[in-house]
Amino acid sequence: MEGVIYSIYHIGHALERLGNQHDVIYASDGFARSSLWLQMLADTFGKPVKIPNSHQSSAWGAAWLVLCSVENYHLKDIKHSVTMSHEIEPNSVNHDKYQHIFSIYKNLYDQLKTTFHQLP
Repeated sequence: MEGVIYSIYHIGHALERLGNQHDVIYASDGFARSSLWLQMLADTFGKPVKIPNSHQSSAWGAAWLVLCSVENYHLKDIKHSVTMSHEIEPNSVNHDKYQHIFSIYKNLYDQLKTTFHQLP
C-alpha cells in the first residue's frame, strides 16, 4: 500500500516542480471509500484530503472537460459543482515517519530506474 501511495506522492513532487502547488488533496471513486487509504494519503502528503459526496466525481470531471470544450464552461468553476462530504486531516507523527521512509523509497527508485528497461 505504501508503494502505491509513494508513487502518487512522487507524482505530486513532479507536479510541484512544474509549478502546480496544492494545499489540499482531493480523492474520489473507489479509492475514496477506504478510510485507511485516505489516512495514508493525508499522512504522506501532510495535507488534508477532501472527499466528495459522490464517489463518481472523476466521471463528473471528465464530463466537465467535455463541457469546457463545447460550451462556455471553465475548468476552475468545477469546484463549485462538486460538494464535499468530509475532510481527512493528516497525523503529523505518521507524516514524519512516511517522510523518512519516502526518502529511502526515492533513493531506491533512483538507483533502480536505470534497470527498469530489463523488465519483460
